[in-house]
Amino acid sequence: MKFTASMFADLALTAHDPDAAKKAAAILNGTLEPDAVLQRGWMLPADELKLEALNELLDCYGVESYTPEGEMSPAALYLNAGNMYNETVLLDEFGEFHLMPWGDFVEAYEREAEEV
Repeated sequence: MKFTASMFADLALTAHDPDAAKKAAAILNGTLEPDAVLQRGWMLPADELKLEALNELLDCYGVESYTPEGEMSPAALYLNAGNMYNETVLLDEFGEFHLMPWGDFVEAYEREAEEV
């Protein structure tokens, strides 16, 4: 998926950087290195580094994980945007980035689990 600045418009409304939406899209599209945004050095896998950079850039409340009950590893990492139904950046267990409320992800994940 190609990310655009307009996709981040709502999430970047309160960001301290006026170019936050543009930079967020560039980070996820691979044209801007996360280190260009991060205030301190991080030693993380590349996708998690992107989430940390987006967290700082978009003034979110941290990178968090959703681990379904009974599972050992997270089904997703996401930016805490203040409410589980606010649009946010989410990295699923398959390494795909999504721009969606993490609450919607949890509901869909649990529905799929029930069908199996």
